[in-house]
Amino acid sequence: NLINLNYIIKLTMGNQLHLLANPNKCIDINGNDQRNGAQLQLWDCNDSAAQKFFYDYDNNQIKTLGQNKCFDVTNGSTDEGTKIELWDCDPNNKNQKFIYDPSNKNWVWTGNTTTPPRCIVPSNNSYNNGTTLEIQDCYLTNTITNTWSKFPDVPNQTSVVNVQIDPAAKARAIAEKQAEKQAKKRAAEQQAAEKQAAEQQAAEQQAAEQQQQQQQATEQQQHQTPDSQKNSTVSSQNNNNNNILLFGGVSSSILLSCLILIIVIFLVYNKKSTQSN
Repeated sequence: NLINLNYIIKLTMGNQLHLLANPNKCIDINGNDQRNGAQLQLWDCNDSAAQKFFYDYDNNQIKTLGQNKCFDVTNGSTDEGTKIELWDCDPNNKNQKFIYDPSNKNWVWTGNTTTPPRCIVPSNNSYNNGTTLEIQDCYLTNTITNTWSKFPDVPNQTSVVNVQIDPAAKARAIAEKQAEKQAKKRAAEQQAAEKQAAEQQAAEQQAAEQQQQQQQATEQQQHQTPDSQKNSTVSSQNNNNNNILLFGGVSSSILLSCLILIIVIFLVYNKKSTQSN
C-alpha cells in the first residue's frame, strides 16, 4: 500500500512541526538535549535531528526519534504558562497525551480534565528563536500565532479531535480573562500611585526639615546680634571714659603748672620790688 509505505518513510525520518503563522519556525529541542527536563522551543526550521518528531497514534504521544522521549507538561500542572519539556515516554502518563484539533489547528493536551482545555503555544506569542513552549487556554489561544502543522495521517488511525467549544463558556472565559487583566492593571496603577504619594510625602518632609533648620539658624543669628551690639556699645563707652580720664588728667596737669608758674613769677617780682626800695 503506497499510503502506508509513505507513512512508514515519514515515521522513520521524522517530521517537523511548523508554526503555521510563520512556517519558517519549527518546534526544536534546545541543543538537541535528550535528557529529562529538556526545554522545547521555537527555532528556524533547519531539518536537524532536534526538529524531528513522530506521533504515536496508539498512545497519543509526540515522540523524539530513537530516544523514547515525549512531549510532557511539566508536573502535569494545568496552570497557564506551564512549560512543555521532554520526559521518558510512559503510555500511562497523562502529562504526555496530545491530540490535534483540525478545526483550530491546535495541539490539545488531553491530560487536562478542566475546562477550558489547554493547548501548546509559544510563550508571549513570540516568533523569536529560543521562545519556549507552554500551555494556554485553548478558548483564548490566538489562532493566528498559535496554530501548528500536524503529523501525516495513517489509514484507520487519527491524531485529531474536534474540540467542542461552548460559546457561553468561551464568553465567560474571555470575560474572566479581561477582568483579571483589568484587576492587574488597577493593582499596578494603585501601586504606582502609592509609590508616587510616598515619594512626594518624603520630599515634603525633607523640605519642611530644611525650612525648620533655616529658621533655627536665622533665630540663632538674631539672638547673637544684640549681644554683639551690646559688646560694641560697652567697648565704645569704655573708650570714651578712657578719653575723658586722659583729657581730664592732662587738663589738671596744665592748670597746676600754670599755678606754680604764676606763684614763681609773683615771688620773683615781689623780691625785685623789695630790693629796689
